[in-house]
Amino acid sequence: MKLLLILTALVAALAMPTSAMAAAFVVDDPVDGPGVGDPTDCDGGAPPGNCSLRDAIAAANASPEAANSITFQITALSLTAGPLLLTKPNTVIGQERNTTITWAAGAGPALTLEPTLTGTGSTLRRLVFVRTGGGAAGDPILRIQADGTFFDRGQLRNGPGDGAEVTSVAPATTDNVTFAGSTITGNARNGVRGATGARNLAITNTIFFGNGLKPISLEGAANAGAGAPVGLRVGPRQPDGSLPLSGTATTGGTIELYRGNPFSSASPTLGDSFGVGAGAFSRVPPFALAPGEPLATTLTTGGAGTSEFVLVSVPDDIVSPGLTSVRAINTTQLRMRLSEPIDPATVQAGNFSVEMASRPRAIRSVSVDGGGTEILITTAGGWLEGEAGYLQIGAPGSFADAAGNASLVAGRVRVAAGPGDFTPPRLSNVSVTPKKFCPSGVKRCRGPRGTKVTFTTNEEGRLELAAFKGRKQVGNRSFTKDKAGTYTIKFSGKLRAGRLSAGRYKLRFTMEDEVGNISPAATRTIRALGRKRR
Repeated sequence: MKLLLILTALVAALAMPTSAMAAAFVVDDPVDGPGVGDPTDCDGGAPPGNCSLRDAIAAANASPEAANSITFQITALSLTAGPLLLTKPNTVIGQERNTTITWAAGAGPALTLEPTLTGTGSTLRRLVFVRTGGGAAGDPILRIQADGTFFDRGQLRNGPGDGAEVTSVAPATTDNVTFAGSTITGNARNGVRGATGARNLAITNTIFFGNGLKPISLEGAANAGAGAPVGLRVGPRQPDGSLPLSGTATTGGTIELYRGNPFSSASPTLGDSFGVGAGAFSRVPPFALAPGEPLATTLTTGGAGTSEFVLVSVPDDIVSPGLTSVRAINTTQLRMRLSEPIDPATVQAGNFSVEMASRPRAIRSVSVDGGGTEILITTAGGWLEGEAGYLQIGAPGSFADAAGNASLVAGRVRVAAGPGDFTPPRLSNVSVTPKKFCPSGVKRCRGPRGTKVTFTTNEEGRLELAAFKGRKQVGNRSFTKDKAGTYTIKFSGKLRAGRLSAGRYKLRFTMEDEVGNISPAATRTIRALGRKRR
């Protein structure tokens, strides 16, 4: 009985039509040249070392089978005898290891996949195309005109035109071409160009850099309906500490977020991939963002394909304002000192409550002072000099800086006791001479080196110099003086955060005494000069 079943199966297999079978061709000859391309060099009777890639493609094109595969016993070969032309559908070229194909000579493209009326769906798997001399200016490495082509984990490098051109033979279209897990770099024109007849061209997890024009270029009606995300923005820092990417998706689909700029010469990396519906979206990337970091996104929509890249940069300021101290400055007021200037519109009295000398104190007003670096809380008072207490900050986000970064401070904060001395020092006669100068360390700068700051204080303390460019504080520096008097100090343009760059700045001067009383601020405008061009 078992023998009968086996014989029946064998008869059924032999009776299968030829078109249901698959043919396999193995490339074992790296040589290309005139006269190469004999399909018989790849049949079972040919001697080893005779089957080149050109022979194997010719054999696949001539094969009566419904599906064909071309694999490699060699890891590298050269093309020198003109374009390769694949006309057979359902052909897989490549395997689970890289094969390097050097386009050394001959006309282009290196490989064309032509449309066919009998089927679609060829795959190019882990093929590394590197052009070293083949083709003429404008020739793509790949020309794809066949539906369902899949370029899987390959590379297209240094082509004289586009890395890949997805086009069609009018009036037909070329549908459902996919690039995945690939690297496309160094091509004279675009990385991948979708011409008008390309539809549902999908590009995912693919790295572009160093191409002459666009990484992805969609011409005319190519990928109609595949809209790029708009209104992209990073930040500001949220009260929970997150830094979201937000925008609007023109259609539903999958957004890929790349770290880096695919239009540049440096290689980006895929950082995130997430689904969105049509409309506004917000996403916290799963990696830490750096100030000024470039990011790029695409949106792939099912049935329409992938959009072109859209760029966005992380803002320079993504740091939340911090609280450095809270002190009673008299028997009715508290002063919160902050790490940077804040936006006064974000401060509300309802975000705070005060307890001094173990009793709650009603808040009458809250204001922003000190160039935005201080919050002054005025209460109904009632405590004595030298008594301490607590400030309750309701929740993170109780204040924010000019860039919108929310504070992360919340909870009960100790209020230092007010001293017996509540009188601030008097700072007067502040001058900066000259107002235009070259900061220390700037070479070939035409102007005086550094400047001098003159001021008078009526008591000992610390002079604080803070530099602002617009509303943003760029740095500060302090000078301690041990007695009252008139002083002249040299200012080289160096701050704790670094040297002043060329431009116009506002300097804010305050004097703080030993118990923390701070004088009213004096402001002066200066201009830092830069290096002169030769």
